[in-house]
Amino acid sequence: MEQDKKENKSIQTPFVQTYFHGTKADLKIGDFIEVGNNSNFGERKNAKYIFLTATLDAAIWGAELALTEGRERIYLVEPTGEIEDDPDLTDRKFPGNPTKSYRSTQPFKVVGEVTIWQGHPAEQVKAMKDGLAKLKEQNYQVFFRGIDKVGYEVKTSKRVKFFSPIYKVNYETFETVIDDEGRVVLDEEFSQTIQHFKEWCKGQEKTLQDLFIKKK
Repeated sequence: MEQDKKENKSIQTPFVQTYFHGTKADLKIGDFIEVGNNSNFGERKNAKYIFLTATLDAAIWGAELALTEGRERIYLVEPTGEIEDDPDLTDRKFPGNPTKSYRSTQPFKVVGEVTIWQGHPAEQVKAMKDGLAKLKEQNYQVFFRGIDKVGYEVKTSKRVKFFSPIYKVNYETFETVIDDEGRVVLDEEFSQTIQHFKEWCKGQEKTLQDLFIKKK
């Protein structure tokens, strides 16, 4: 009986947690929504993440602001992998994630569709779209990089958590990588991301350059 309870607990169904995804794509039950669609902002580059929400209102905005042509749709979706808080709609904008907005690099499976819902007032949608259009005219860009490797892992010993370093390995020799100064190199992506960010800043407005790359 106890084993049955554990097994039932691990089963994911839309009745345990309902997620919504707003779009203008014409999908059917069983389809998968995957990464690669254009972002709603800036240069409309292919997004690295796909987004879902536990609130219908946020999904409605997603449908209304979607860049593609077509009828606005709200789908019930089931994540196939891990999801995390969408940082652009949590601590940066709405502390505590009240919109319950999440993102993932793994596909979402369409398990249903909300066919009756009330959109936002036309003037409110127009104001939002005008704001996005203004950002585009200003060549508004967002620097975004996902960091998967942080160089450490959390371990526990005698109920005490500590950070254990993870070192970069040369998989041709299977030896730990050593830098020019003889130091062991951590397996992390922060250093490269910071360098990429500085290069990106060089093409942005002077205010941004002064903040992040100007020599003190």
